[in-house]
Amino acid sequence: MSPEHLRVILVVYSSALLPLLILPLLQRRHAVPAWATQAYLGSFLLCALGWEIWFTYGLVAGEAVGPETR
Repeated sequence: MSPEHLRVILVVYSSALLPLLILPLLQRRHAVPAWATQAYLGSFLLCALGWEIWFTYGLVAGEAVGPETR
C-alpha cells in the first residue's frame, strides 16, 4: 500500500472516529447539549448502514459485487 493510500485511510478513519471519542467528553463538561451527541450518533449509524447497503447490495448505482466483475 502506498503512503498516499495510508494517508487517506488515516484521514478518513480519524475524521469519522475521533468525534465519537470527543463528543461524550464535551457533553460531560457541558460544552455541548445532550441532543448533539444523540444527533451525531444517529447520523453516524445511518451513514454507516447506508454505506454498507450501498456497497454490499449495489443499490442505487452502487458497486457491483461478485466474481464476474473485474
